[in-house]
Amino acid sequence: MEFANRFGLASQLFQSVLERRLGPMGLTPPQLSVLSHLARKGSPLRITDIANDVQVGQPAVTKMVAKFAANGWVVMQSKVSDRRSKVAQITEAGGQHLVDVQRALLPEIGPYLMGWDREDLEGFTKNLMQFARFLDQLGDLDDPSEKGISNKKT
Repeated sequence: MEFANRFGLASQLFQSVLERRLGPMGLTPPQLSVLSHLARKGSPLRITDIANDVQVGQPAVTKMVAKFAANGWVVMQSKVSDRRSKVAQITEAGGQHLVDVQRALLPEIGPYLMGWDREDLEGFTKNLMQFARFLDQLGDLDDPSEKGISNKKT
């Protein structure tokens, strides 16, 4: 339980820092997540797919992408296979804005991590990635639609 308590506290503190520092940059943590996801994927994505991948509601993602498009960070395109369907793709300006935000978001992290041994940092990163995959799998188990499980009572 000590691990869960410490991780929960660290997570809450990190979220607080994100919220405080992203506001002046014109973003919220979910918006940062969506913009980061678009950059990571690098290819055009449907709004539905973005919403599912980042676990944010489709109406919210639609509003975010509209904001991003208005700022020139994302371009909306018609899908080749179905002209009625639109896809979003990050622009060069959006990628640069993301880099700028990431660099400005937590400048203290570099000096903090300089005190870590390389092996400790690599081990921490590896363990954090494994823990994230574990949590992601739990999310799949908790979502009945992911496993073809109905939540209807029979």
